[in-house]
Amino acid sequence: MAKQNGKVFKVKKDETVVYEGKANYCFTGHYAHAIMGDAMLTDKRFLFKSDLTLTREDKYLEIPIEEIDFVSKTGIPLLTSSLYICCSSHTGKNYRVIVYHMKKWLNAFQKVLSK
Repeated sequence: MAKQNGKVFKVKKDETVVYEGKANYCFTGHYAHAIMGDAMLTDKRFLFKSDLTLTREDKYLEIPIEEIDFVSKTGIPLLTSSLYICCSSHTGKNYRVIVYHMKKWLNAFQKVLSK
């Protein structure tokens, strides 16, 4: 997925962008190896794409909204900027994403998950 006109992700015709911004994906589950990139939340899915110019690692994450049970802030209170994305038990996967503007991300997730 190449950047086209400054866009990293292709939005499907039947979905709406709720929030987007810079993020770091902790693909091992720990902060030790977080990869910088871009994140987007739509009304249908959460997406992350690493920035190859900064990381030299190609990582892509797509989580359908219906698989997400809850999203919470994790880490040291008041200092953390890490989201914990807990998915349904049938997938058994959980994700940690470091985001900027934590309150905006949490509000966006709350809006999407409450539908």
